Amino acid sequence: MVVAVLLLLNVQVKAQENPMDPSKTSYLFIGNSFTYYNDMPTMFEHIARNAGKSVYVKSNTKGGANFDEHSQRPSVYASIKSHKWDNIILQGYSREFIHSAAHVDSATVPYLNQLLDSIYANNPCTNVYFFMTWGYDKGFGDYEYTKDFEGMADTIHGGYMRIGEYYQLPVVPVGKVWKNVKLSSRANLYVRDKFHPSKKGSFLAASTFFSAFYDEENRNYKPKWVSKRMARYISNQAYVFVHENRGLYSLDEQESLVNWKFNEDGTVKAEFRSNYPNALSYRWTIDGEKDIQDPKGSVVFADDKDHEIELEVVSDCGSRNYSYRMPPPYYQKANLTRREKRLLRNKK
Repeated sequence: MVVAVLLLLNVQVKAQENPMDPSKTSYLFIGNSFTYYNDMPTMFEHIARNAGKSVYVKSNTKGGANFDEHSQRPSVYASIKSHKWDNIILQGYSREFIHSAAHVDSATVPYLNQLLDSIYANNPCTNVYFFMTWGYDKGFGDYEYTKDFEGMADTIHGGYMRIGEYYQLPVVPVGKVWKNVKLSSRANLYVRDKFHPSKKGSFLAASTFFSAFYDEENRNYKPKWVSKRMARYISNQAYVFVHENRGLYSLDEQESLVNWKFNEDGTVKAEFRSNYPNALSYRWTIDGEKDIQDPKGSVVFADDKDHEIELEVVSDCGSRNYSYRMPPPYYQKANLTRREKRLLRNKK
């Protein structure tokens, strides 16, 4: 157990020392208090690393900011230019998308255009996602259609779906998972003000992002302040909804995934897939040798040594390059059956 902990700490330190490592998938969260409460981006980072993912995560946030204000903050552009980001997540004001389409087109779209122009000027191949937020616990009384939680949640959902379609960009449906969990459990997702996220609420958001980006369920990470049972429930709700609705939120149109399965016979199967708009070619390289020029495929390794799968995607924006190393079995334990765990213990 001590060795495992030291191994994890060593991985985290190296990630901080060399953020430019191409094997690290980078994420920048741009948002307000709905993003920074409980340090949600770091929570996402812990989930990813404890699942064996190699990530580099940063954020730029300001309380109460909408996309107009984000577009006027010099620090936002400095953050965008600080790294050749693989992924950038955009979150505006919580009520920004409850207004009419005409209002959004005049009060939000011009500023989103500025942000997107800056993002793509820095890296034309950056993947951009919208962070769908949630309804307030008691709704927002200024409008009849948002006067209760469900009305507000559904209105926000519709607003983000429209803006995602407008820009042809995927939406991470945190607000939809939030609604499902709130209506089907006793989980207290809010702090006292009834609109900011509690630690359970931020954990829900982080778990939803993890399932959106990796099409996996968070089974390896539980914050200290969330019970094991509740963490499993929230993580499962996030995964099941996102997995079953990847097409609806266009998450399957901007993804590159490698899923590793440790088999009982000692072999390891890697299943990989990639899909990007306007892709001209895909090239998977297995341990620096075998090439597969298809959007998806699989390979079986005879052992669980340090194998690597690399991907180059060439599209209209240029070239995207990703690298995936086989995670140690330590990270996979939570995904194994009881029989597989026993075989792993016996092998050691």
